[in-house]
Amino acid sequence: MRALDEIPELAPHLKTVWDTFMRLSGRRYSEGARIPIAELSAWLNEIGVTDQEERRYHFDLIDAMDAEFVSHCNKIRAQK
Repeated sequence: MRALDEIPELAPHLKTVWDTFMRLSGRRYSEGARIPIAELSAWLNEIGVTDQEERRYHFDLIDAMDAEFVSHCNKIRAQK
């Protein structure tokens, strides 16, 4: 499929961020729910992200990704 041939490669330093977002996104309580901070914090502990600056980096990026995802879902729902 042509579209799949054009997918950009994920930068190595973003792999953990993307993997974490995808894992936790699948655990939403409902379509419009945000990823709970406690769940994100627990997962970062589980995968060994303990440095406070690195944790903040993950929190900020995943929170922004999550906000965009939920906004997108809400727009689609409003169109129905």
